[in-house]
Amino acid sequence: MREERRAAVIYRLAWSVIGLLIAGAAITGLGRLAGYQLLSVQSNSMKPAISSGDVVVIRARPATVRSGMIVGYHNQTNPRVINTHRIVAINYKTHTMTTKGDNVETPESGIPLSNITGSYAFRIPYLGKVLDLLKHPLGLLVAVYLPVLGIILEEARRLSRYYGTYYPRRYALYR
Repeated sequence: MREERRAAVIYRLAWSVIGLLIAGAAITGLGRLAGYQLLSVQSNSMKPAISSGDVVVIRARPATVRSGMIVGYHNQTNPRVINTHRIVAINYKTHTMTTKGDNVETPESGIPLSNITGSYAFRIPYLGKVLDLLKHPLGLLVAVYLPVLGIILEEARRLSRYYGTYYPRRYALYR
């Protein structure tokens, strides 16, 4: 009886993890459809407002930008990276902006306004650490593959007990 209880707990835990992963994927997908982006914060350049390990939710590109807004924009040296900083100045003649992280001394200037991907909506503390963990093979193994393997093994065990109980070995399963 104790073994069955342990197996049931493992089974529920594995399904809970898988359910959370599916819910997270659905929320991310619906957010993208609604024009939102989830970005994992990698540095403390915006501390105390935004810390490393948080997830920042960015709204679709704003119609107007103003000084003091926190925006996400493509990095000039690596366009695949999106920085999230506060706008400190806008030059409307050259269509560029100057941004600065709250925890950084020197501002970045000459960033084209067309690089803006969206404006800061809110942050989710510590979720970025979970997302970063899933990017690594070991994290993926622990969070996805092991729960799935646990479900498969538990189902195989359950089915072998079911068919072992109701179909004695001396009878063929198919005639």
